[in-house]
Amino acid sequence: MQRSGDRVRVTAQLVHGTLDKHLWANTYDGDIHDTLALESNITEDISRHVQERITPAQGRHIVQPKPVNAKALEAYFQGNYHLQSFGKGGGDEEKRKAAEYFQLAIDAEPDFAPAYVGLAKAHLWLLWPSKQDVDFVKRASEHALELDSNLSDAHTILGEINVASWHWAAAEEEFRRAITLNSNSGAAHEDLGVLLMELGRLDEGYREAQTAQTLDPGADHLSDALEQQGQFDAAIERQKTLLKVHGDDGYVHAELFHLYLRKGMYKEASFHFEQGTILFGFPGIAAAVRHARAVSGERGAILAGLHVWERAISTHQDFAPVNLAEYYATLGEKDRAFYWLEQAYAQHDAAIASTDLGLERLNIDYLLDPIRSDPRFKDLLHRVGLPERSP
Repeated sequence: MQRSGDRVRVTAQLVHGTLDKHLWANTYDGDIHDTLALESNITEDISRHVQERITPAQGRHIVQPKPVNAKALEAYFQGNYHLQSFGKGGGDEEKRKAAEYFQLAIDAEPDFAPAYVGLAKAHLWLLWPSKQDVDFVKRASEHALELDSNLSDAHTILGEINVASWHWAAAEEEFRRAITLNSNSGAAHEDLGVLLMELGRLDEGYREAQTAQTLDPGADHLSDALEQQGQFDAAIERQKTLLKVHGDDGYVHAELFHLYLRKGMYKEASFHFEQGTILFGFPGIAAAVRHARAVSGERGAILAGLHVWERAISTHQDFAPVNLAEYYATLGEKDRAFYWLEQAYAQHDAAIASTDLGLERLNIDYLLDPIRSDPRFKDLLHRVGLPERSP
């Protein structure tokens, strides 16, 4: 993409991946005010060249985007940049910056529905959210749908909020609506798949995960499904592949920490624990891990990091009780694990918009396996409204 003043030029190339053979290329020129329309035109042209056909039922959902104020687009793109920077060296500050830019986009173009979706995302999955953040996400998503009822992403966000609120039927309805509006959304298929697995509908969940991966092969949508099948080595290989491209992504390091911890590979686990906490903005936890490693070994280093993490929660820097519970459970600290699970239940409202795994994942969180047979765990499942998982 190139831009000069108000003019935009996009050069698209179609390459056969396995043969590395150039098949087709074209250049498109347009005005910055019509960027979304230009994007739509490019998509349709490429579709014709790869001989895809759109059925009448699908076509009804395709709406030609209207011109958008250039100032609004600029702010919108800046908002997305900061939104994607979360977990790559900064904490909630990146989300706050994103929210500011999305608000600037709305100020410049009050009817620009995608900016409201961005604003909702900026108030979602925070390290330390408030009840007001949850309300804000709902209002922004619902207003986006009032402006454009075909916004699949807005339904996906509402589905995520319903999952975190333990409103299972409403969540499934939102995810299925999102897929109806955009059957190519890997995120919507993955979210639906995870929900189905959480509810014990494993086969359906696996199919949705596979669909998501097929639609969006550049990201990882399969790890949850692989982990439920006990394929931890395959999941590790997927994350290691992602790490080569996204070495600064705290989420990838966090996932590798989970997987290595599950396998008892404490050296590898503590390394990714340390790297992940730095990328999420907690250098103090990483420092505790490094300091304890020489004295207490790798397992002791992880425990030392968890103790510092608990202090971060007590000082309102982060809210991650289920994360702490699963780590303590895997390390054999059963009572400490149940303490944090009960904290998650007691403070459920605070968890809805947080980065914490959430009690909705009780059935699919493999790190909680060591305490799954405990009567306290079964009682918690019942209170959350989840079915007991089959052995």
